Amino acid sequence: MRQWVEKLATERAWLVIAALIIAALAAAAGGGNLYFRGDYKVFFEEGYGPLNDFEEMQKIFNKSDGIAVLVVPESGEVIDETGLQFRMLNRGKGPAMHSPRAQADKKAYQFAMKLRVESQPNLVLRQEM
Repeated sequence: MRQWVEKLATERAWLVIAALIIAALAAAAGGGNLYFRGDYKVFFEEGYGPLNDFEEMQKIFNKSDGIAVLVVPESGEVIDETGLQFRMLNRGKGPAMHSPRAQADKKAYQFAMKLRVESQPNLVLRQEM
């Protein structure tokens, strides 16, 4: 079989090229019949919590609305302890655009956060290797 394919490709290259062109045209002609739906619901079971939350957010917000989800600590105690530089960005713009920015010593911040996490009641940490 392999020898036959090699012989066909070398001795009758025009036939192989014609067959490939015909196959490409047939695929292109059939491509107009393909239809792709953007229905993400087919991947999830009915009553899936995150899907329900996503659909609720779609009802509230338009696709053009910018949305940001922030996880903000109740206080900035750790960054206050370890901070090296504090700045307010975008001061020339309105109050809605003001952005506090802090720079901290990496090791000091890691150590302070590690102490805060380890001091939480009813929290068991395990480290495995």
